[in-house]
Amino acid sequence: MSILEDIRVDKIVPNPLQHRDDSGDLTTLVDSIKAIGLIEPVVVRISDNDTFTLMAGHRRVEAAKLAGLVTIPAIVHGSMDARIEAGMLLAENTVRRDLTAVEEANGIQTMLNVGWKEPSTAIGRSAERVAQSVKVAAMPDALKEVAVQATLDEAYALAEFADNKKALKALTKAIGTGGFAYVVQGERRNATEKVRYDEIAAPIKAAGVKLVRRDYMHQQRELVALGITPEDHVSCPGHAAIIETYGDGKVIYVCTDSVKNGHAAVANTKADAKRAKEAAEREKFKEAWETARAVRVAFARKTFRAAKLPTGVLPWAFGVLVTGPYYHQVGKAFEEAWGSAAGIPSEKSTPAMLAILASCYVEQDMRGGYIPSGGAVRTKAYIELLMTEGYEPSKQERTYYDECVVSLKPKTTSADDEECDDDCENCGRSEDCEDAS
Repeated sequence: MSILEDIRVDKIVPNPLQHRDDSGDLTTLVDSIKAIGLIEPVVVRISDNDTFTLMAGHRRVEAAKLAGLVTIPAIVHGSMDARIEAGMLLAENTVRRDLTAVEEANGIQTMLNVGWKEPSTAIGRSAERVAQSVKVAAMPDALKEVAVQATLDEAYALAEFADNKKALKALTKAIGTGGFAYVVQGERRNATEKVRYDEIAAPIKAAGVKLVRRDYMHQQRELVALGITPEDHVSCPGHAAIIETYGDGKVIYVCTDSVKNGHAAVANTKADAKRAKEAAEREKFKEAWETARAVRVAFARKTFRAAKLPTGVLPWAFGVLVTGPYYHQVGKAFEEAWGSAAGIPSEKSTPAMLAILASCYVEQDMRGGYIPSGGAVRTKAYIELLMTEGYEPSKQERTYYDECVVSLKPKTTSADDEECDDDCENCGRSEDCEDAS
């Protein structure tokens, strides 16, 4: 049972289950209370020692104190079940003003602690969000301090890498920036590749083979290029192996100094070093592009699985499906982008399916960071569509987009290009002009 009455502000005590750390800016609320009083009652329950424990209205109580009120209207409850109390507190906070991810996570954990089995229904949060919040709530206090202004996705990523100092440093630096998703994906790729590396490395280390990094600038050579088998090279002091985790992962046997060990008569030239450096840069770009692709596909998946497709998706999808040339590759692209049929929106709507298939076509176009012949229009429109929905392209994707724009600009020709005079010295193209030969 509850009653409405005026109670003294100084008799209201904070709720121990309250997880809001601050009240935010109260200036406007204080001015309003000074002018017309507190219109909406706070909610309290009767406590010990002639006091009232605050249930709802944390900011209103603080503002009332600042406004100099002695009493305020309140809905007064008797005793209350701890489950209901914890749920009411969190629901009231999320409706009144967005909690930080950490505050909400702590509140959800409190609900679980007092017996809630499925708090998602009570507070209007998805089961996935609740699961992420539980992991955030379990973070060490020091990490929660770092995540104080982070979104739930950002805080969840910090929790995921709580034991990885190097990753945490990179993630912390990226909080609040458009590049956070790419940093997360990159760290996830690094973690996956480390597991793969360790698995491949175990038998190689057991065989006593030294593991090294690729060295493009010195005399490291692959044994296959030297025409030597790993078995015949075992006794060489330069015998070593490189593990490449990109793709399916592979082991490359090398000699760390092919000239010194007598396998190559001629040392690497500057041209060799340049080609090797370019190859390394291409590999680095491929890794960055694949990281960006994973972030992009995740964003597209979320967008196209929405209950209502964003405006412009269907016209774009129809345009792609009419012009897309990769019909024989859609199956593979679909599997890579959506995993399996489980990735299809549950409603299996025709518009959603069209958007999914269209994205598969375009993702096939964009593989490797190349712009296929005739594909610039599709890929440019795809990136623009995602940006309209809030997607922030990576540096590589922005460069790719700019190249699409340039490739679609009409080519202009000068009068000299259209017709060459007999006097090639005047046309300025004497080296290329057929008349000059």
